[in-house]
Amino acid sequence: MEAGETVAAAVRLAAAKGLQVKARSGGHSWKASSVREDAMLIDLGGINDIRVDAKAATAVIGTGAKVYQVVEALDETNLFFPVGHCPSVGIGGFLLQGGWGWNSRALGVACTNVTAIDVVTADGDLIHADAENNAEYFWGARGAGSGYFGIVTHFYVNCFAKPEGILHRQEIYPADCGEEVLKWSFGLQNQLPNEIEWFVFCSRPSPDEQAQYRVEAISFMSDEAAGRKALELFDSCPVRSRAISSSPIASTDMPTLLAGTDGLYIEGYRWAGDNAWFDNATDDLASAFVKAANVLPPWPSHLVIYGWPTLELQDSVFSMVGDIYACAISGWNDPSQDDVQRLASMRSISVLEPFAKGMGLADEGLFHRDAPVHSPINTKRLEQIRSQLDPHHRFLSYLTKPAG
Repeated sequence: MEAGETVAAAVRLAAAKGLQVKARSGGHSWKASSVREDAMLIDLGGINDIRVDAKAATAVIGTGAKVYQVVEALDETNLFFPVGHCPSVGIGGFLLQGGWGWNSRALGVACTNVTAIDVVTADGDLIHADAENNAEYFWGARGAGSGYFGIVTHFYVNCFAKPEGILHRQEIYPADCGEEVLKWSFGLQNQLPNEIEWFVFCSRPSPDEQAQYRVEAISFMSDEAAGRKALELFDSCPVRSRAISSSPIASTDMPTLLAGTDGLYIEGYRWAGDNAWFDNATDDLASAFVKAANVLPPWPSHLVIYGWPTLELQDSVFSMVGDIYACAISGWNDPSQDDVQRLASMRSISVLEPFAKGMGLADEGLFHRDAPVHSPINTKRLEQIRSQLDPHHRFLSYLTKPAG
């Protein structure tokens, strides 16, 4: 039986047994939002086939495929897709929540490059959906995340030419430079081409130290000389002479970038996360980021701050964006610390809540706080479609904080 039909049969079985359903593609969610009491869990990890049409620059990707597998498959044909930053992320969860991936500043949120899906409905039917056929399923699959009202088995996506001459640079600044580094970084938004991806990584080296600030920038520009010139802008940091260390502009590639991200998440550790979107980057926000970084436990816990450009978001439920995105991650290896450490990232983001406009569906803290994850109009439309297509609530929705 084809994989999609197997999933459809499982949904029909759940209906016959009176069970609600939740699906899991990669199992990367810190909140394990796919695991619910008295519900059927459908593990999609085995649906990891990847079919690439190099001539058409398209691919069909099984929802259980991991980021590193997609990179490997596309690399063989000199193609590129804005996959997630962590190699172990399942493509299904990544695309459903929107998909802010490598070079998404230029190529768009990954879900906006999805052209069609194969999806199992609440009735247990396997259907194909795109902008013209079963359009509600297509719209919802581009950003609904764990609130989606179906189970996607395959994504049809547009790909891009693999960037040649990917470049990287990095500086690390001491704790007392934090506010100056962050204020300066806010001004980069309107100075850099969208093909330059940058972020500030904040982490405390030890329990007795305040956070240090690592500024990283990657150029995906097709013209390597132009990329090098754009990256020289990072020399303009007003405290550049005080950097603890500096890695000069150097060539890199996707496997190296993925390995660097993978190194953050130590095997055997326990993890929790939360995030927020912001507009109107101000000096007060920079001060709040410093406080938020120092609320977190020491490394490997960290706060990451990204710059994000204004991009069109058409025909997708994904709609919660801002000028700045911040994600707080807490990591620990002592199970006796679970209760305290699980809330560490939420405490960090709570410092930022007065400035925040909403939450992204990656690394979210929905179980602990109920922040908006879509625009009001898209939230309303999503729930209207859900009540129409899944009136019996076969598919469980967002993992939100219980009342009371």
